[in-house]
Amino acid sequence: DADRCLAINQKTIALFGTERDSFYYPAAVQEMRGQYAAALENYRRALECDRDSEHAQAGIERMEAMV
Repeated sequence: DADRCLAINQKTIALFGTERDSFYYPAAVQEMRGQYAAALENYRRALECDRDSEHAQAGIERMEAMV
């Protein structure tokens, strides 16, 4: 389930550090749950890891329209 995936993601970050996907996929889950402010923060963090990520940029634009 989504809660378990998010918990595993946090453990992975603690063990291996961060990269774009460390933030992008949790943001997508948060977006689906209607947690738009949290999703926006994670999409922004994903974009910091990969400035060329069109997916992260699109997520930011969607979330800015929602919050």
